[in-house]
Amino acid sequence: MPKLVEQKLQKTQKESAKVFETHLAKFTDWLNSFELIKNFSIENKILAKYRESNALVYATDYRRQILNYRFWLISSSLSYLSHFIIIAFAGVLILRGDFSAGQFFVAIGMIDQLSMPILALSVYMQDFVAVKPVRDNLEKFIAYQPEQTPNETLSPEAALQVEFNNVDFSYTPEKPLLSHFNLKASSPEHVLLTGPNGAGKSTSMNLLLNYYETQQGTVNINEIAVNEIANLQQIITVMRQDATFFEDSLRENLRVYQDLPDSQLINMLKRVGLEKWANKSGLDMPLQSGATNLSGGERRRIALARALLRDAPILILDEPLANIDQNSQSVIEGLIKSIDDKLVFLISHQLTGKMAQSFDQVIHFGD
Repeated sequence: MPKLVEQKLQKTQKESAKVFETHLAKFTDWLNSFELIKNFSIENKILAKYRESNALVYATDYRRQILNYRFWLISSSLSYLSHFIIIAFAGVLILRGDFSAGQFFVAIGMIDQLSMPILALSVYMQDFVAVKPVRDNLEKFIAYQPEQTPNETLSPEAALQVEFNNVDFSYTPEKPLLSHFNLKASSPEHVLLTGPNGAGKSTSMNLLLNYYETQQGTVNINEIAVNEIANLQQIITVMRQDATFFEDSLRENLRVYQDLPDSQLINMLKRVGLEKWANKSGLDMPLQSGATNLSGGERRRIALARALLRDAPILILDEPLANIDQNSQSVIEGLIKSIDDKLVFLISHQLTGKMAQSFDQVIHFGD
């Protein structure tokens, strides 16, 4: 029986494996994009996509297992039918005197084997039940919200002022990273944070994002501590050096599942110098996991386009010029200069002297 349905079984197995592979790739992207998801406040949309993808995996695997069980049941039934034939034949032999009662009861014992398919089915049902708590816990983890939420709200349209006031911070007590750090910047200033690796540039912005708590001092926006601002993620956009991408179309990677018209995306692609994709067919282009089908400069420009499409009043650019070609670097430098409606924090140690002079403030870390 398995040989007769070999192709059907192989087809369903491949389908199930492919669906699970796609789901795993998406799930990896979502985990790698945790900051982006939080920053754009699309937790509910990603959770809905996770549930949709997860449901597809379960449905596909369920069809595969049902098919396996169905054919296994047929095979088992055919096998046990032979037992009935043996029993019937043994009964005839007893009536003819050619078969003893003891031999007959041995044959009857074979009937016990009929309980095996039912017992096996119960084991599989237990497996289904066993994974339910794990799935529920995973969904709860993705949808987690802190019990105590901030209650202050800042208008994205308002002029914003960021202030670090005598901030001390260290990851370990033995090695202070920031000591009595002070900074004050207001929209639409451009602030350059420069210095060697590990000097505290990115850490200072992580404090602004409320990823960590200061050991001393405060980080405020419009005189409100960042840990008290309910819409902090809505007023700050972050572009990291290692930008993350979803295994989806260029359109969805640009608008991050927001409701933005194609015309706006096309204009932004032209602005970042990616005219070759500035059309509807270009927006339909699929990106592989991690956008590995694009060059480093193209990935960086798409990440910057995505950040600019999100009209948040504070923009953090973390090493946007690192490890890219000269053309992409020139385009990105020009774009940064052209931003005149945001408070921009640029973390970089690769700017030309002329570019550095265009900033309103230059903060040197590690001095």
